[in-house]
Amino acid sequence: MVGKLASVYPSLFANMQVLGDVIESIAGAIYIDSKCDKEIVWRSMKPLLEPLPTHDTLDVDPVKELQELCDRQAYSVAYTVTCEDRVRVVAEVLTKGTAYKTARTGLTKLHAKKLAAKAVLQDMKAADGTK
Repeated sequence: MVGKLASVYPSLFANMQVLGDVIESIAGAIYIDSKCDKEIVWRSMKPLLEPLPTHDTLDVDPVKELQELCDRQAYSVAYTVTCEDRVRVVAEVLTKGTAYKTARTGLTKLHAKKLAAKAVLQDMKAADGTK
C-alpha cells in the first residue's frame, strides 16, 4: 500500500514521513521525561493520533496534485497570470484529445493558482467519471 501511494503521490508520501518523524520524536521525548513509563506515553499520544489521518482525509495541494497527474499521464499543464484589481490565473491542461481550461481570481497569485488547479482537476475528474 505504501509503495503504491508513494508512486502515485510522492509529495504526499514525503509529508507523511515528516509527520511520522515528528510524532516519533514527541513520543520519545515523553518516554524519556516520564522515566520510561509507557502508560504516560500512550495517554499523551493517543489524543494526537485520533482521528488518524488517512489518504482519503488528507487535503492534497491542488497544484501539486494536478502537476503529478499531468506528469504521470504525460499531459501538459500551463498557467497564465494576469493582474488587474485581483490576480487572475488561467490553468490549461492539454490531454490526449481534450483541452481543459479554467480561470480563477484571488487576492494572491498562489491563491488564484490553487483555485484554478482545483477547478481543472474537478473538470477532468467529472469528464473521466471519477469523484
